[in-house]
Amino acid sequence: METATKADLGGYVQDLVTRPNPHGPQILHLHSGRGLSDQTIQLRLTAARLYYDHLIETGKRGRNPVGRGKYTRRNGFTVVLHPLPGDERPLVRRKPARQPWLPNDEQFTQLLTALTPESLRNQALFLLMYDGALRREELVLLEMTDIDWAHREVTLRPEICKNGSGRLVLFTQATGARLRAYLEYRRTLRPGLGRVFLSESDRNRASGISPDMINKIMRAIALRAGLPPFHPHTLRHLRLTHMARCGISEHIIAEYAGHKSLDTTRLYIHLSGRDISAVVTSRMEDLDAWIASTLKEGEA
Repeated sequence: METATKADLGGYVQDLVTRPNPHGPQILHLHSGRGLSDQTIQLRLTAARLYYDHLIETGKRGRNPVGRGKYTRRNGFTVVLHPLPGDERPLVRRKPARQPWLPNDEQFTQLLTALTPESLRNQALFLLMYDGALRREELVLLEMTDIDWAHREVTLRPEICKNGSGRLVLFTQATGARLRAYLEYRRTLRPGLGRVFLSESDRNRASGISPDMINKIMRAIALRAGLPPFHPHTLRHLRLTHMARCGISEHIIAEYAGHKSLDTTRLYIHLSGRDISAVVTSRMEDLDAWIASTLKEGEA
């Protein structure tokens, strides 16, 4: 490792890109099943770069074969402030962010129809996950005391949220009706407080469900609806997109989702061309009418 060259590091990256991925068949959004993700490769290169920095500091190497910036034909590993056309050749090509699949209105109707044969628990958790734009971990860690029935609100405690920032989310009357019906049944499993959603299996009866169980439930609903790309996080994307379609500002959506950055919120909002067209048309209607009127006056 102490004598590795840039070519050796290039071979290492090529191996990371092409090696079989043992988890490939289990990941719905990776179709090839080969190679590590760009983020994983970048992390491994960072570890290698820091190791060679250490060797340079201890006098065992003169240069870092990983380098910083991009690999260019002209200057090797360096940051080129004014690259020529076709000059840059990154060691790891950055792929454009892939937009997640979202169901259209007809497909969402199929999902809701496929929800009907499910148990009260599964119906309640599906709808609550959508209403609150919840992550799997947030849903499974909900406690009975987190529900405010008077205001139809759910308090997400900081300790169960991804970024450690708590928030309030809402649920609809339809969701509340199914949630109340499920909680009546829940009392037969475990009276009193504790986790909202409990396992009904013989092995883990009355214990809190796991994120893996959420995956299985959503997978069954997706297959019944004939929509294999659907997965638990789809509901979070869909809810935030629906909020944007209803004209709710990005700042409110970010607070609702628990995002610290609006850039993160924008990754979750997937407006179609028709959505954008409708907003632009409605908001610009008066101005467009004024332009048309002015043009007619000019022609007269």
